[in-house]
Amino acid sequence: MDTSGNVSTTNTVSFDYVPNAILTVSTNGVGSLSTNYSGASLQVGNSYAITATAGTGFVFTNWTGGTGLPLMILTNVPTVQFVMAFNLVLQANFVDTTKPAISITNVTEEMSVNKGITNITAGMSVSNVAFTVKGTASDNWQVINVFYSLNSGGWSNAVTADTWTNWSATVNLTPGTNTISAYAVDPDGDDSLTNTVKLDCVVSAPLTVQLTGRGTLTPNYSNVWLELGRNYSITATPATGFVCTNWVISTDWLGGVVTNSATVQFMMQSNLTLQVNFAEISKPTLTITAPTAGQHMTNALAYVKGTTSDNWNVSDVWYQLNNNAWSLANTTNVWTNWGVTLPLVSGTNLVKAYALDLGGNFSTTNSVSFVSSNAFELQLVFTTAQPLATNGLNLALQVSTGLDGQIQVSTNLVDWLTLTNFIGTNSIIDFQDAAATNFNLRFYRAVAQ
Repeated sequence: MDTSGNVSTTNTVSFDYVPNAILTVSTNGVGSLSTNYSGASLQVGNSYAITATAGTGFVFTNWTGGTGLPLMILTNVPTVQFVMAFNLVLQANFVDTTKPAISITNVTEEMSVNKGITNITAGMSVSNVAFTVKGTASDNWQVINVFYSLNSGGWSNAVTADTWTNWSATVNLTPGTNTISAYAVDPDGDDSLTNTVKLDCVVSAPLTVQLTGRGTLTPNYSNVWLELGRNYSITATPATGFVCTNWVISTDWLGGVVTNSATVQFMMQSNLTLQVNFAEISKPTLTITAPTAGQHMTNALAYVKGTTSDNWNVSDVWYQLNNNAWSLANTTNVWTNWGVTLPLVSGTNLVKAYALDLGGNFSTTNSVSFVSSNAFELQLVFTTAQPLATNGLNLALQVSTGLDGQIQVSTNLVDWLTLTNFIGTNSIIDFQDAAATNFNLRFYRAVAQ
């Protein structure tokens, strides 16, 4: 229409309104789509087709879809025909037909588990009760879990740090044979074959063995780590001059069971202690080497000496002079040689001696008879012409070498007190009486022991 009121011819056009919508397509399982319209903007009302192809180890099952939940099964054939609609969702479903695989990598059949070894390989042994089982798992899709069982117990979840390519599980073994089983699961719920291995848990402890006497052990398990719960035996063989008397089986040396057999049978346990006792049956020997029988001497002292021997060890040498009390001799080399200085009587002297060994055996008593004139030098003299000084009286003793005794002092020749002892290492021994003055009488004498 113009400003003058004139109207034009009416013009008419006809066209179609074609709305579009976004199609959502997904897959459940492993497979591919052709043509893959997922995310594409398609014309509502038009017909389309998509073909599903299963991946390796999978088979196609069906198409599900719709414009709302739940999704409905559309077709069981790989190619789905559909008319595009708003909010349309399609899903191609594939089923996994391949089972996952699993392996246990650090346990080999019939291997032993013993103490302290963490990198387990065939033929090695450890004894730690806490043991970590390791393995691998694989699948044509993916593994979602690994389960393990110890000794037919309940199934537990293993752990992984790399989506089950590698897995591990810590188990507490029991002494003896243990059975470990494991299997893997994929997302479709397929279980792998169960992998089962057996291993021996050898829990060990050290055995303590003590010996009294002399002998050998076969085998010698002293301080050796032995398997708990296992039976062992040890045979004791006495050394020459010994016999095996018994074994004592105890725990930490407390209590115990005694067996008189040379071979002891025992089951290993913690803190087990064994003691084998060998008794010495051989007597020691003793010889008096000086003085010789019938020897004549002029000194009042005699150094009696001799030798001993034993198949084990001599513990003591005892001597007796002229039927006096028995006394212990002296030694500087564990009784291989022994000796003692004895004061003799004038005339015949008799010395007897015997040895005692660690087993409580006595040697034959050896004796020697000899004659002494009991002569010796023992003389007190003044050391100077003026022996009395402000600090006392100076004296000297002439004595036979080797003669020991005492210097005694008296004021009445009745009561005598010891002034000093002397040892006859020198022929002249000087000494002083600090109590001597010009105003009292003092008498001195030397007494040999």
